[in-house]
Amino acid sequence: MSAIRLAVLSAVFGSGAGGLWAQVQPGGKIGFYGSVIGAVEGIQSGWVGTHVDNGFGAGFRAAGNFNPHFGIEGVFAGSTNHYFAGYDAEAVNDTNALFFVHGGPVIHLLTGRFVPYVSPAAGIIGFVDKASFAYNFGGGFKIFASPRLALRLDARRYYTTLKETLGNQYEGIFAPFQDKLHFNETSTGFSYLFFGRR
Repeated sequence: MSAIRLAVLSAVFGSGAGGLWAQVQPGGKIGFYGSVIGAVEGIQSGWVGTHVDNGFGAGFRAAGNFNPHFGIEGVFAGSTNHYFAGYDAEAVNDTNALFFVHGGPVIHLLTGRFVPYVSPAAGIIGFVDKASFAYNFGGGFKIFASPRLALRLDARRYYTTLKETLGNQYEGIFAPFQDKLHFNETSTGFSYLFFGRR
């Protein structure tokens, strides 16, 4: 292998604390992303017409890395998933605006330009004027374009329980229901180290 070829491969794939693409650095990061959010399981409440559809999302991330392998991250995001809760055509809730707020640890598994990670988290998923506890787990890759800027690819699964009180307009009966719902989210975005050691 020629010296030039070896140098190119080392620059692209090399790792180590002293390299240009060394690793995730301690400090604060911010980022933005866009995503596709699939409603894996629709509502099974027995109330006709109640459902959640697939949608698109966008969000903001803020993180602090304590060392190259461990950090804490918070996320605020919204989506266009259509949520309809009601009986026949009578809606209790009908919206295309959902929001996600969650946070948790980010564990970087390797160092280098291409960094895989895992990230469990907990928080809330909001529907109109209600919010339900949710937890999620996921992971992905951070691909560094510079010591401060990285492209991020992420896949995540959410678990939550929706709660409503729906009334039968003919009988005047109001009955609560709750149903477990799963979302799959696939996203791409970027993160930027705005303070900390490069």
